[in-house]
Amino acid sequence: MRRYLVLFRQYVSTSFIREMEFRSGFFVLMLSELVADVISIVFFTILYGSVASIRGWSYPEALLLLGTFMFLTYLSHGLFYRNFARVSEYVNEGRLDILLTKPVDPQFAMTLRYTAVSDILNIVPSLIVIIYAISRLDLTITAGSLIGYLSLIAIGMAIIYSLWFAISILAFWLTQVEEIQELWNGLFDFTRYPRQIYEGSIRALFTFVVPILTIVAFPTEFFLGRISGSAILYNLLLAAGLLAVTRMLWQVGLRRYSSASS
Repeated sequence: MRRYLVLFRQYVSTSFIREMEFRSGFFVLMLSELVADVISIVFFTILYGSVASIRGWSYPEALLLLGTFMFLTYLSHGLFYRNFARVSEYVNEGRLDILLTKPVDPQFAMTLRYTAVSDILNIVPSLIVIIYAISRLDLTITAGSLIGYLSLIAIGMAIIYSLWFAISILAFWLTQVEEIQELWNGLFDFTRYPRQIYEGSIRALFTFVVPILTIVAFPTEFFLGRISGSAILYNLLLAAGLLAVTRMLWQVGLRRYSSASS
């Protein structure tokens, strides 16, 4: 385990050095993402300018949800986006051969090799939004509430990793998966809004079939005291099950893989 932590730290360090070679692009990307965040906040502010609440969510509560969405978006994009975008290249161009010969789990190397440091740094504005929302709600942050919130964030990251990687490794069966990967980004945008606005089959679809609504909602609702122990257990079991299924799909995909040297 320690060896993998050291290796991951080296991955992050190398990625940072690489991004600093093109500093203008690095800062432009950070600025563009910050502008997008401001637009989202302005949208919510305008939306709540004429209503007190939407499906039981007040403006500060919705802002807390938005801040959590931003946090998970930047963390997942920072860790996974550049890696999952390369899966198709590894499989179709035979570059996976190199990873399979190294003394490290190839799934670990493929999914965590490249880090988008600009996205990781943009977590800071999301934390500011979260802290501001908490101050508006007059919530008391205890060690228990913070641990619970961060634990549900970690569970959400596991679900994001599983679903996103499962889409990416379709490259073992399909020639092009880039469009399907972009569909994931579109679906994840649904999670920035309270899950209560989705009804009937739509909520069931995005809770059980494509389980994305719990990723952002559950950590936020934990802070607000609106989530049950059974819901937390469901999310934990869901994350564990998805990780196991994704690992199985990865192993099946490897058996189908034809190396560049074969």
